[in-house]
Amino acid sequence: MKSTDTDALLARIDSRQDELIALTQDLVRIPTVNPPGDAYEACARLLGERLRKRGFAVEYLRAEGAPLGWLPVARGALLAVGVLWSGWLGMRLIFDRAPNLQRAVLALPGLGLALSVAAAAWILVFWLW
Repeated sequence: MKSTDTDALLARIDSRQDELIALTQDLVRIPTVNPPGDAYEACARLLGERLRKRGFAVEYLRAEGAPLGWLPVARGALLAVGVLWSGWLGMRLIFDRAPNLQRAVLALPGLGLALSVAAAAWILVFWLW
């Protein structure tokens, strides 16, 4: 985008700041907790009505009967596989490139810390937030 196009876009966003804040507040008030996926219909209706007022054709589709009880287990399995794979790769790099066994062993806590931080972040995203 050209600088003038960017400036025009930013000016348009700035001119609608109050509307954007109101939309954000309306969306945050809807308790769309995931999992299990509460209040999605209310959120979809809020956005659908806003789009309808602007001339869009809106149709709501439901995914009724879709069994998703396996999803938390699948997320956990994928996270475990990802952490184990990353740990294996990290150990290969450490032991292949360390000048001696003592330095390689000393590097392992750093690898463990990095893997723990990454896993904790994904746990927050998948289950706690």
